[in-house]
Amino acid sequence: MRKLLILLFVSTVMSTLAKAEGIINISFRVKTTLQSDSLPLIAATKNWDSRNSFILDLTSNSNFGKTLPAGLRKGWAVFLQANGAWGWNLGNGKNRLDYLPTQKQRINDGKWHEIQMVFHPEMESVWLYFDQKEVAVYNLGDLRPEEIPIGSNIQVGESIKVKKLKVEDEWKRKLKAPDSKRELKVVSWNIWHGGRHNGIEKGIGQTIAELAEQAPDIILMQETYGSGPIIADSLGMTFYLISSNLSIMTKLPIMEVFSPWDDFRLGGAVLQTGSDDYVTVFDVWLSASPSTDRMIQEEVDYDYFVSQELRSRGREALDLFKSIKTLGLVPLPTIIGGDMNSGSHLDWTLANAGRHGGYFLSWPVSKTFYRKGYQDTYRQVYPDSGQQLGYTWSARFKDELQYRIDFIYQDALHWQTHSAGVEGYEKGGDWPSDHALIWSVLKRRVSTTTP
Repeated sequence: MRKLLILLFVSTVMSTLAKAEGIINISFRVKTTLQSDSLPLIAATKNWDSRNSFILDLTSNSNFGKTLPAGLRKGWAVFLQANGAWGWNLGNGKNRLDYLPTQKQRINDGKWHEIQMVFHPEMESVWLYFDQKEVAVYNLGDLRPEEIPIGSNIQVGESIKVKKLKVEDEWKRKLKAPDSKRELKVVSWNIWHGGRHNGIEKGIGQTIAELAEQAPDIILMQETYGSGPIIADSLGMTFYLISSNLSIMTKLPIMEVFSPWDDFRLGGAVLQTGSDDYVTVFDVWLSASPSTDRMIQEEVDYDYFVSQELRSRGREALDLFKSIKTLGLVPLPTIIGGDMNSGSHLDWTLANAGRHGGYFLSWPVSKTFYRKGYQDTYRQVYPDSGQQLGYTWSARFKDELQYRIDFIYQDALHWQTHSAGVEGYEKGGDWPSDHALIWSVLKRRVSTTTP
C-alpha cells in the first residue's frame, strides 16, 4: 500500500509540474564579457531603465542587495549584477521580489549560459534555473502572475548577447533523482534580521561558516530577510523563499511547494530523497507575543499565563495543523521545525521550576505537536531535561530568560532520531544571532507495510 501511495503521489506531482494550466516557461541563453555597476538589462517585460536611473540599496532589516527602483514596476527583469552574476526581479506595481546570487552564478565570462524561469500559478511560485540547475523557488505571495506581463513584449538588452529566447506553455522538467538518502541532517536557525548584526559582510560570513560546518541536507531558516540567496548560493543549495521571514535551503530536488496559511509563519515543500522516496518539510515561526520573559518578570499568575499562551501561540499551532490538513498531502515522512517562541512541556516540569522563574507549565504548542504524533528530536536524544538543557534563547543575551524555543519535530511513524545538538552558546558574544542553531540527524524507520 505504501508503495502505491508513493507512486500515486509521484504521478500527481509530475503531472502538476509538467502540465499545469497557465504555466509559463521562459528560457534563453546569454553571453557577455561586460563589467558594469549600472545593472544593465539582459531581458525584461518592463522598462528597466538602467541608463537613466540610480542604484537602489535594498539593505534593511527585511531585505538585502542593490538593484533599481524599476523593480517595483509590473513585469520581470533579468540583468547583470556588478559582481558579474545575473540578477532577477519581479514586480507588480506595489511589491517586488529580487534574486541576487553570488559570483558562483557569474555570466560575464564570455561563455554561453542558460537562464530559465517557470511561472507556476497552481503553486503560486516561480522556479529559477541557471545552466539547467535549479537554484531558487520563490513564493509569489501577493504578486499574482495574472496581473503582471510575464510572457509578452519581452525586451532584450543592447550590450549583452541573448539568443534562443523561448516562451512556452509547458514544462518538461529535467529531473535526475538523487541517490537514496535514508538519513537526513536538518538544521533550524533564526539568524536574526538576516544574520547582519555583526556587520553585513562579517555577519553573513559568520552565518555561512556556521552552516557550512554543519553540512546539512535541509535548512529551515527564520528571519532570512534578504540574505537567503547569498547564503544558499554559497552553500551550493537551492533556495526556496517562502516570505521575507521564512526560507528553506536544500541540496535535494524540490518537487512541490506550498504556503497554506500565513506565509510569514508557515511554508513547506516536498523534497525528493531517492528514485521513489520523498519527504515533506515545514518551516515555522510563531508569534513573539506575549513575551514569556515579561510575564515571568511581572510574576503573573498561572491561569493568566496559560490563557495568554492559548490565545496566541496555542491558537496558531492549531491553525498550523488545520492548514496543513487542507493540503490533502499523501502521508509522506514529515519534518516540522522552526522558531516557536514558546517553551516545551518536556522542559518546564515541576523539577525544573527553579530554572524558569518558579513556573511549571504544560505549554500548548509542544502539547499540540505531541497530540498530532510529532516528537521533539532533541528530547528524543536527551530525555533528561534537568541535565541536558538544550537552551536556544538566548545564545547572545545571557541576561534574558534562558530556555528552549526552537525545535525540530519529526513524525514518529516514519523517523527515529540518531543525534541532535545545539550550537552557539560556546561561541560567546560574537555569535551572529540571538538564537542558537539546532540540528538533528534523522533516520527513516524501516517500513513494515508490504506493497
